[in-house]
Amino acid sequence: MKDQNCGYCMRGELLDAFGIYICELSVSTLILFKEQSHPGRCIVAYKDHVSELTDISDEERSAFFADVARASKAIHAAFHPDKVNYGAYGDTGCHLHFHLVPKYKDAYEWGGVFEMNPGRVKLSEAEYTEMIEKIKQKKDDFVRERNLVIVRVLKGTGLRESELAGLDLKDLYLEDSKPYIMVMGKGIYYT
Repeated sequence: MKDQNCGYCMRGELLDAFGIYICELSVSTLILFKEQSHPGRCIVAYKDHVSELTDISDEERSAFFADVARASKAIHAAFHPDKVNYGAYGDTGCHLHFHLVPKYKDAYEWGGVFEMNPGRVKLSEAEYTEMIEKIKQKKDDFVRERNLVIVRVLKGTGLRESELAGLDLKDLYLEDSKPYIMVMGKGIYYT
């Protein structure tokens, strides 16, 4: 579902007015916010034109928040903020999205609520490109790390690829004194 007047849906000039496309995530799009009073500020916009978190399934909502967390990890790794603030607005632009706003101690708006668009800092095309590459690099580092964990689980447990693919978060018991993974058909594997 797309809205012809929405920058997140249509991209092009509508998106160019405030952001720069970075990449697709599992159920959303990562966008660099052009106003960079907070270096590394991004937007994670849901893939479809929906207004509320309640408009999507529990599974899609979980995937959306996983995308927000993945983007936040990339921002932390690339820019080393002291804190990332999260804002979900949309009174006038009714497309589900979150602003990820890195905050730095003793810097602009530290200790307060971030302004939606302060209009203070615009960058050159080269500076935007450099920021995007830093974020993409850190996002890709996460994927590499995840893939290494998958290989280690496969090698260390004897799990079959299909069993690993079928795992759900409820199958992981990581907080127990002896963490384990519950796999149907083959029993319990201890890590």
